[in-house]
Amino acid sequence: MRKLGILIFLISLLACPLFSNAQDSNVSDDSTQIGGNPFYFLAQQKYLRAVKYGDPEVAKDALYDLVTIDPGNDSLLFQLGYLYYEQGQLFPAVFVMNDVLEVNPRYNEAREILAVCYRQAGALDKAVESYEKLYLDTYDLNVLYNLTVALYDSKRYTEANSYLDTLIGSDGLDGKVVLYNSTAGGNQEVPMKAAAYYLKGMVALAQDDKAKAKSEFDNALQIMPDFEQAKEEAAKL
Repeated sequence: MRKLGILIFLISLLACPLFSNAQDSNVSDDSTQIGGNPFYFLAQQKYLRAVKYGDPEVAKDALYDLVTIDPGNDSLLFQLGYLYYEQGQLFPAVFVMNDVLEVNPRYNEAREILAVCYRQAGALDKAVESYEKLYLDTYDLNVLYNLTVALYDSKRYTEANSYLDTLIGSDGLDGKVVLYNSTAGGNQEVPMKAAAYYLKGMVALAQDDKAKAKSEFDNALQIMPDFEQAKEEAAKL
């Protein structure tokens, strides 16, 4: 399969990284939580100090104490799962995010992390399922684009084309961009509509329809003439 060179971008979920602002977390400095449980208070203090000192392992240990005492707290579970994700531990992240969604099925940040983890782990059908649920709950165009990429990677070309047509026909695409690897190093910002046409071209190539592929690459280049990967693929045809 051809590599798209797409850097999946996380939209809303990056607004709450674990170590960016400890006071934004749900682990507040309030000893009255959970009925004044002293063990909860101690775990809070341990977590906050670990965040202050930048120690993710101790923070994770404290979060385990907190979620053991308060297992229904979806925010605590999310922070634990996000920490696993940040450390590249995909399988624990998947298990924890699934627990978050059992507590709160509408926790969209958890579902997006789950989709990304599934995709990175190669569980593409699971990634598609997660992105579809997230899109149907949010109708977010960034999620829709990531869904089309996951469908392409899964070789589910008919579904990918259908969703790409939906994306291309959607209002609100202006200003939305996708990051592609640049041949000169770094990233190239590509309008999402151009990226969608490019992906339709890649789908056509996978289906051995070179004429359609050329047409879709040309559509992408009409929007962004210096779109490197579209130019490269079009030049091969």
